[in-house]
Amino acid sequence: MMKRGRELRLLGLGLLLLLLVMGLAVGSGDLEEAIIGTDAAGNLVINSSRVPGGGRVLVDGVDVQALQTACADLLQAQAELLAAQARLEARLRRVPLYEPQIYVVGGLNGNMSEQVYMFNGTRWWSTAALPTPRFSLAAAVLNDGLYVLGGLYYMGMDGSAPITTAAVEVLDGLVWRPVPPLPQARGRLSAVTFQNALYVIGGMMGTDRPTAVFRFDGSTWTEAAPLSFPRLDAAAVVFQDEIYLIGGRNGSVLAVTEIFNGTAWRPGPSTQVARYALTAVVFENSIYALGGHSGPNGVGVLALVEVLVGQTWQTRTPLNTARYFLAAAVLGDGLYVMGGRNQVDLASVERFNGTAWQAAPPMPSPRNGFAAVVY
Repeated sequence: MMKRGRELRLLGLGLLLLLLVMGLAVGSGDLEEAIIGTDAAGNLVINSSRVPGGGRVLVDGVDVQALQTACADLLQAQAELLAAQARLEARLRRVPLYEPQIYVVGGLNGNMSEQVYMFNGTRWWSTAALPTPRFSLAAAVLNDGLYVLGGLYYMGMDGSAPITTAAVEVLDGLVWRPVPPLPQARGRLSAVTFQNALYVIGGMMGTDRPTAVFRFDGSTWTEAAPLSFPRLDAAAVVFQDEIYLIGGRNGSVLAVTEIFNGTAWRPGPSTQVARYALTAVVFENSIYALGGHSGPNGVGVLALVEVLVGQTWQTRTPLNTARYFLAAAVLGDGLYVMGGRNQVDLASVERFNGTAWQAAPPMPSPRNGFAAVVY
């Protein structure tokens, strides 16, 4: 198809040149005796006028100088058209060819995963994999791109501690490409899109628990107001034009909620049960806090669902399967909870219709510590 397009463009240019030649040609009645000679440099000089330097050079009736000018103009027009075509093609690549899907990115299932899956509510299929595998990462959508931020990875599966990464990649619908990395490496972090920017909140960096919050406008990272205290494995959502950061842990398991209005953080209502490795979404104009873990050593995996009503968290229909390090997303009129861990890694998916949880098509493989986002 590309070869065919080039042939058509060349044919079009040929036709334009032919029209120029026809337009620049003169009749035989206009011919006069030419002056032919050489200049001081030995160049052949042809002049159609007996006034030196005052005439035109014609070859088979075509004004050579005018043809040169026309060709230069044509080449300039071609360059402008090709540039416009390139801009148009770049925009067309960003036009959605399908309805939004749930994207599941990375994670851990015995091994680190670079796999990326898409889900339309009825079936799963794979798409462009991450450049490198990692888990306990975050994902969010800004403008036309799906961003994957930070996370953990192992140098080898030998039981050594994982390493945090500052890497950030964006999927523009076709391929992953790197963008400016996080100012600090982070794993077990949270990320949201808020006021036309990405916000990276909490997490860990080795043994450090940073409070710094970073903001990315699509080209540059800057610092925003820091957290009141550090936390990792928390859940973050945007609700009524504010960021809500829920639960997590920092030495102890937390029930605390903090709210950010774009300028400063303030305390919010605490959940009924302290938990970490939970997930949260906005569904039917309410914040849902789902699953998680309430204690150490694998004891305390939760099926708990709490909904923020006004300034109070209230319990709702629990998940069918308790799970932590899970992910959730809202697609259409359904709330989907996916994967996570409960003694073993899970592939199961549950869909909530506002009343009850029902089984949905499972993920292609079990995993925990992954990210899910609608894109």
